[in-house]
Amino acid sequence: MDSEKKEFTAKVFDAEEFENDTEEIEEEYMTFDMTEYDEEKPKAKKSAWLKEFYEWTQAIAIALVVALIINQFFFAIVQVEGDSMLPTLVNKQRLVVTKFLYKPEQHDIVIVKSEALGKHIVKRVIAVPGQEIDIDSKTGDVYVDGVMLDEPYIKDKIHPLRVGSRYNYPIVVPEDTVFVMGDNRNNSQDSRSIGVVKFDEIVGKASLRILPLDKFGGLYKDVPKTEK
Repeated sequence: MDSEKKEFTAKVFDAEEFENDTEEIEEEYMTFDMTEYDEEKPKAKKSAWLKEFYEWTQAIAIALVVALIINQFFFAIVQVEGDSMLPTLVNKQRLVVTKFLYKPEQHDIVIVKSEALGKHIVKRVIAVPGQEIDIDSKTGDVYVDGVMLDEPYIKDKIHPLRVGSRYNYPIVVPEDTVFVMGDNRNNSQDSRSIGVVKFDEIVGKASLRILPLDKFGGLYKDVPKTEK
């Protein structure tokens, strides 16, 4: 009988002691939890900032690469320097130049990286490979394949002293080259003095004027439709 009583003997439950123990446990748990949270919070912020910085850097890098590819192979924006293309183009105007799969055509305005002059120039294509060009030294008229060009875009006709001494006209334009001149014929260094321009020297075709805004638009309205 005593042994049975011993089996069923239990410690009297001390509610106050249990409550104190519970409070201590909760306090320790909460203290630990808040400390861990405070330590993780700046780490999370730093991680988010680094991620955002990486994403922005990646986006900028991609944009720069795309811009370089476009500038190298498709389009470019250039600034006119000088007065050799008056009245069509004025000093400091900005142009969009197309490059992709460009093949020079008569009357195109082109940007040339001139080997002879060691700089970029802007000129108009007067004759392409296989065409015969002639300049009348008395009248200043220009002939291509025996036909006098209608050139409403030029500033003045060529002065007899500006015909140039490089060639004895007429000449036939060699393969893979073009004969170029400025629209301001009496104030232009072009094929009359530096010779024909190689295809490899041509950067591209000036297709659009974007600045100044009041001059925004195309560049070929003065070219006779029968010739362009």
